[in-house]
Amino acid sequence: MQNIIKKHEIPVGMALVLTFIGVNIFSLVKYLLRGNHFFELGPIFLTGTWAILINSAITLMLLVCFFGIIKRLHWARKVAVVWYTISALAILTELVSFLVNKKSFEAYDAYGQALTSPADLFIGYYTLLFATISVLLSWVIAELFVAIYLANRKDYFRN
Repeated sequence: MQNIIKKHEIPVGMALVLTFIGVNIFSLVKYLLRGNHFFELGPIFLTGTWAILINSAITLMLLVCFFGIIKRLHWARKVAVVWYTISALAILTELVSFLVNKKSFEAYDAYGQALTSPADLFIGYYTLLFATISVLLSWVIAELFVAIYLANRKDYFRN
């Protein structure tokens, strides 16, 4: 009886990966339902039908990966590893685009001008800049962690 229970247990690391994928799915569905239809990759910014199609395809692919990982399907691991590697590279592209794009910094300048004192301007500008870079880098690290973890957990999946 214990062997049957152990066979269906999900390791803690895999549960965290499934939670991460679930949060991604939830976020995409929320944005699709709220009408926030945009897709951005570096300097490319899509809205409207193309953004809906791309985000819907990503959501569908993540749903398939989510349930495939729960069912321990080997191909779901491969798809998730490839997706999260590509996604991490896309976020790095986004970060580089943000850092080299003059319009990004103009937006921060506009935010800074709304502040009153020079001290507020300095603190607000650099805090916002640091927060943006930190969030993007944290997301890259999280996605690479998921990809590496899944790549190393071949034993969890059935052939």
